[in-house]
Amino acid sequence: MPMSIKSPEPLALAVSLSRFTSRVGGRSVFFVKRYMFADVIFPAAAGAYVMNLFVPLSAVLALATEFGVYVYFQRGIISLWRLFLIVFGVNIFSWLVGAFLSCLVPDRFFPHLPAVYALAGYSWACFVSIVLEYFGLWIFRRRLAFRRLGLCVTIANVAGYIVIWITVCLCEHFHIFMY
Repeated sequence: MPMSIKSPEPLALAVSLSRFTSRVGGRSVFFVKRYMFADVIFPAAAGAYVMNLFVPLSAVLALATEFGVYVYFQRGIISLWRLFLIVFGVNIFSWLVGAFLSCLVPDRFFPHLPAVYALAGYSWACFVSIVLEYFGLWIFRRRLAFRRLGLCVTIANVAGYIVIWITVCLCEHFHIFMY
């Protein structure tokens, strides 16, 4: 008599990987509510950078937001096309260097609460982006003649990371993932 053999569910699907975080060197696993967002282990500080890969709409909306802030502060000084290229370039630079630096930050500097992990990661990424973009543009300040560069970069990045946060939260809430 033939028997039907069912294979058991894999252990990774049955057991939350967050139980094993201490065994993988203190790295964090990004969980969204009751389901795992991705089977990727990365440092908590790199959370905001990694989310842009999984929800690219957040990166596009954040770039548009930052461009809008730069246009407001720099209108009449730099042409829109040149300003867009500057904003795009400085954001690529900031993302690459910030993601690298975030991988160097140990997780012990972040509180071990799920919601705080994400907020701390976004705050860290915003701070790093402000510093990198400000000094990246400050080097060319005489050639580009930016007005109120520090305020412009700070408002652009804070607004951009708020947009990323909201976009990711909405995609999570409605189970819309753009990868």
